[in-house]
Amino acid sequence: MRREKYVNVLLVFLILVVLNFISSRLFVRADLSSGKLYTLSRSSKEAVRNLDDLLIIKVFFSKKLPPNLLPLREQLSDLLEEYRAASRGKVRVEFIDPQKDKETESMVMRLGIPPVQMNVLARNKLEVVKGYLGVALFYGDKNEIIPVLNRADNIEYELTSRILKLVEGGERKVGFVLSGDDHSFDEDYSEVRDEMSKQYQVVEVKDSVPLDLDLLVVAGVSKLDEAMKKEIDSYIMKGGRVIFLADGIEVGENLQAHPAPREPLKFLESYGVRVKRDLVMDVSNEIAPFSSGYIRFFVPYPCWVKVRKENLSRTNPIVRDLSSPVFPWPSSLEFVGDSSLSVDTLVMTTHRSWTQEGYITLNPEMLPKPKPGGTEKRVLAVLLKGNFKSAFSDSTSEDTLLSPETAILVVGNSKFLEDGFVRNYEENLAFFMNAVDYLGFGEKLISIRSKLAVERPIKPVSDTAKTLFKLFNTFGMAVVVVVFGLVRYYIRRREKEAF
Repeated sequence: MRREKYVNVLLVFLILVVLNFISSRLFVRADLSSGKLYTLSRSSKEAVRNLDDLLIIKVFFSKKLPPNLLPLREQLSDLLEEYRAASRGKVRVEFIDPQKDKETESMVMRLGIPPVQMNVLARNKLEVVKGYLGVALFYGDKNEIIPVLNRADNIEYELTSRILKLVEGGERKVGFVLSGDDHSFDEDYSEVRDEMSKQYQVVEVKDSVPLDLDLLVVAGVSKLDEAMKKEIDSYIMKGGRVIFLADGIEVGENLQAHPAPREPLKFLESYGVRVKRDLVMDVSNEIAPFSSGYIRFFVPYPCWVKVRKENLSRTNPIVRDLSSPVFPWPSSLEFVGDSSLSVDTLVMTTHRSWTQEGYITLNPEMLPKPKPGGTEKRVLAVLLKGNFKSAFSDSTSEDTLLSPETAILVVGNSKFLEDGFVRNYEENLAFFMNAVDYLGFGEKLISIRSKLAVERPIKPVSDTAKTLFKLFNTFGMAVVVVVFGLVRYYIRRREKEAF
């Protein structure tokens, strides 16, 4: 009997050893969050699964971190374990405390990882201490550095974008054209510039379009001169891909707007898209701030169109996983190309949107109301693919110049990308960066970025449902308690009568 007991204990011990060995080789984690926020995307798994060499990821986190940063360390550790498991032995992860000795700290600083100031509450006293929150990736003779990783929501994007950069080699180049002199790339589009710079070499194009660009972005079309239009056309005719952010109206000071010049906008009609010189308004909109004297107030503003998830393309990866980008003072688009072009409508308004043309007062109290029968869906962004005709060739000639197979994205708005709107509506940046990745890099990073920016608003509730909920919340529980008491009293009374 005793021998059988020892054998059972030994068997249990051996089973635990085997299970421990298997668990060290397999990494399994249940992610119940919407959109699988804490699970590696397929792109990340493929990036490390196809490695040709060993990828070493060194995490330089200080040992003593403030309590608010401990979840960041834990999430990073879990995510890196997923990278390691998906790589089948091609990823090695090391956690190093840079402050363990002077030599290690000097090495970390030479890599380009600076110390950061952190607040630590110790012994009932708030202290400011120096610490490190950097990551270094080494692949062959190349390396990529994340100087400071202080956000938990973008860890996967930061890591995978740099892994792809190491593996695929070379830095893709994106050109940015600003129409007119009233915008500054550094002052008005700094958020976009900084985000693109993580993955691309970003250059501002002023005179001529470099031929080595992987993608060209034209922010504003209404003030393009003839020389720049010819440069852009020549780039397209060589197979270049372009994103046009085109405004059909120009918003001026004192909440006044007027139609954009017609001729520059006709430039896009050569490629199959007409930008209408109108202002689109919608019942689905954002709340905008306004000032009257010393009073600041917030009102629903139909000119800031908030696109609903059901009005985004469900098939195109640029917008498939988004839910509510915001377009301030947009214009509608119309396809006028021939049937040889492939057309993918990415963004539309609701069926209750309306438009206004001519000179418009943008004051929220003076906006025009929709006319009876004047509401319908409007297109705000469209992607065209195919062989495009040159804007400067004779359309009646048989020798019309055609481009190689390429793609053009047109958005009836440029202001959605300005710093103020990008900071307030992060899906605006996600939409644009998805477009940049799709046209200039592929779909590998889109799924990662999109799941970070998805807004999950509470679904609208009817007035009847609100009233019923309010009545239940006020009287419902009291009624439930009374009913329960009466039922209980009735049961006890029956039990007494039974005896």
